[in-house]
Formats: sequence, C-alpha cells, structure tokens
Amino acid sequence: MRGRITTFWSVRGGSGSTLLSVCYALELSKHFPDEVILVDLSEALPHIHRLFDLSLQQDTTKLRGMLEKEPFSTSVLDNHLYKRRGLNIMLPCADLYEFTKFDTEHYSALLKILAGRFRYVIADTNAGIYFSSTCASLKNADTINIIIRSDRHSLMSAKTVLEFITSSWQIPLDRLRAVVNCTVEGSPDTELVSRVLGIPSEEVRYNSRLKAEFDACRLPPCPEEILKLVYSDTGRPISDSKQKPLVQLNRHGGGGRNWVLSTRTK
Repeated sequence: MRGRITTFWSVRGGSGSTLLSVCYALELSKHFPDEVILVDLSEALPHIHRLFDLSLQQDTTKLRGMLEKEPFSTSVLDNHLYKRRGLNIMLPCADLYEFTKFDTEHYSALLKILAGRFRYVIADTNAGIYFSSTCASLKNADTINIIIRSDRHSLMSAKTVLEFITSSWQIPLDRLRAVVNCTVEGSPDTELVSRVLGIPSEEVRYNSRLKAEFDACRLPPCPEEILKLVYSDTGRPISDSKQKPLVQLNRHGGGGRNWVLSTRTK
C-alpha cells in the first residue's frame, strides 16, 4: 500500500513552511512511530538539519545514480537517513555544484520509494515553482499545504501561482489547502483566503515563543493549530491538550474539501 505524501510549500519564501512541516511531522510521529519520514527537498539550501543538529551528507553521487535505474537499491538511502526524537528524517541534499544534476524525475522517484516504505511522507520543499524538487513535491503529493503570510501581496502571489499549477501542471484543486501563517504578527482572514483561492484555509496564529525558538535554530513547541491539522488528517487525538478537545469541522468557503476546524474545550 502506498504511503501518503504531504507537501509543505510556499509561493514566496519566508512564509514558515519549514517550521510548520517539522512541527507537523514530529506530532504525526507520536501517533505513528517508525511510520513517518520528514524529507528536506530544499535542494542546495536546506534548513531542517540545523533544527535537529545533523550534519549533511552532501555526496549525492550514489543517490543520484540509484534513482536513475530500476530496480532501486534502497540501501543507498541509508547514508541520507537519520532518526531524531522518534522521527525519521531524510536529507537528500547536494551542494551548490551538484544540485543542478538532479531533475524532477530524480525527486519523483525518491518520493515514490519513500511512499513505498513509510505510511506518511512529509516533504518540505523550495518556495516558488523554479526548482525540480518543488515540481516533484507538488505533482506527487496527496495533500499540498500552501503556506502564506497574512498580507495581501502573499495572497495575490499565491492566487497567480495556484492558477498556473492547476492549469499547466494539472494538479487537482482538491489536493490544495492554504495555511495562513502568523508566526510574525498579523491577523489572518481565512474566509478571505478561501474566497480568493477557492480552497480550504487554516491558520497558525502569532506565537512569540514559537518564532524565537525557530529563529535560534531550535525545535519549537508545536502550535495548537498544527495539532488540529494532524487530528483532522488522521483522526488521532490532540496529544498535548490538557483538556479534552471537541473538534468541529465547519464548511468554510472555497472548493473541494471545504472544512475548517474550530475547537472548544469542556
């Protein structure tokens, strides 16, 4: 059975996709030990290894060669696999002189291999649409979390690029979900986002501790909103809540799977 691929991606950089992908993967791994892998597909400028205090194995010659011929020798992956805090992590990152030798087919093959071994594959990829890994991460994903900031420029850029990837890359609209990230101060308007983009929208509200920890390259606490996303995606309970959450799914704008979470406690 093929595992599920969830991609965290932003149209413009600096939106916090890495932060949210790490939090999501860590929370997911609590419920599904050994069945979750976080893969850093930021190519030449990865970030995830710093949060977990890992050293990059940047000799990707064997990895690239393995991905170019079948049957795939999965033992080659071991040089790029790590485990921290119960989470499997893969860093298929090349240096600036090597990453141009990888194309969309390499990264697509890699994602398919990982989906054959793990129940959940969480991919953090480059912003924009100009990298091979981004194209592969979007085309192969079952769910794409588009991370946007709570400002008009970010929203309108997302609308433009969303129209491109759904028409030119034939990515189904019902695989897309917007996440308005306010780890910088701001007031998310998920109703507006859903109307403009035509997809479900969620929010992550401002949290000064979260941002401070991430800026210092330390693993941040998981935002409550990410706990709720894991709950809605898997049906598993929110592990860090002191009170039993009552999670309601309310229809909310957009097209496709138009569900937005609201939470109250007993």
